[in-house]
This record gives sequence, C-alpha cells and structure tokens, in this order.
Amino acid sequence: MNNSMMIAQVLGLVYLSIGIGMLLSPAHYDKLLAEFEKNASLTYIGGIMALIFGYIILHMNNVWEGSYVGAITLIGWVACVKGVLLLAKPDLVLGQMVFWKKQRTLMQVVVIVLGAAFAYYGFMA
Repeated sequence: MNNSMMIAQVLGLVYLSIGIGMLLSPAHYDKLLAEFEKNASLTYIGGIMALIFGYIILHMNNVWEGSYVGAITLIGWVACVKGVLLLAKPDLVLGQMVFWKKQRTLMQVVVIVLGAAFAYYGFMA
C-alpha cells in the first residue's frame, strides 16, 4: 500500500465519522465548537495538531495532480495554513467556524462526500 492510499483511508474514516456524527448528534457538535471558541488552550493545541498533521500529510504526499492524490496534498496545505492561523491569528479561524456552523447542512454534505470519496479511493480503488 502506498502513502496516498493509507492517507485516503485515514481521511475517509475520519471524515465519514465526523459527518455522520454531525448528522446524528448536531447538539454535541454545537457544544464542541462552543467550547473550542471559548477555550484558548484548546485553540492553541488545535493549531499545533493541525500544523503537525498537515506537515505529516505533505511529507508523505506532496503531489499535485488531478486525482484524489492531489486532493490529499490540498488538505495537507489547508491543515498547515489552518494550524499557523490558529496559532498566530485565532480569531480569523474562529470567525470562519461561526460561518460554517450556520451552514450546518452544507457542511454535513461536504464532509460526508469527502469521507466517502477518500474511503472509496483508499479502500476500493
């Protein structure tokens, strides 16, 4: 198994789990976001984790092509940028979280579709 397939498997499982959780337990995710917004330590740790995971993804899979492999690279870069912004300018990222909270249905669909696509390419293709 190559790195791209392994990362796709992990992203597929994580995104599907989150998307289904958002669909089945919206109050839990509302509480999770509210606590994240209020707690500076969680925001700081979240920034560190996003930066670390983004870097690991890019280290293992920094390939720009028009397939799921390129999408993995894009997610790695987005995670790195998100991590840096959470550490340097957390209000900017937290403001975007409020926007997405208002777009719950769209967010659920996007996360589930991404999860299904990555799971397909990671486990089936």
